[in-house]
Amino acid sequence: MWMAAYLVLHAAIRSAAERKKMNNKTCAHTPVNRYLLVRLLDQPKTEKQTSQGILLPDDFKPQQSEHAIVEIIKCAEDAKLNCDHNTTAIVERHMIKAIEHGNETIHMILENYVLCLVAR
Repeated sequence: MWMAAYLVLHAAIRSAAERKKMNNKTCAHTPVNRYLLVRLLDQPKTEKQTSQGILLPDDFKPQQSEHAIVEIIKCAEDAKLNCDHNTTAIVERHMIKAIEHGNETIHMILENYVLCLVAR
């Protein structure tokens, strides 16, 4: 019985440590000049064929909506937008900047292109 409790506690501590490590990795980038560090919530799925079985070319990209749903991870200190950590927002998709840094991609957007904050 005590072994099962130990394993549950150990798994909880390990998962909390992994979440903290992931948050530290994401928060290593500090936005400036009114930019917001965001995470895309509605990334499109890429499929190799249609529902009718037609194969699609490798470079085919389905048409996306002009707006995207994002989670705001971090705001620049000079941003006027009042948002808490992990606030959900709707933004203009074409204004999201995807930045390759090392082996990861970070997404940033200027606060002007936030259309609305989504209440939880």
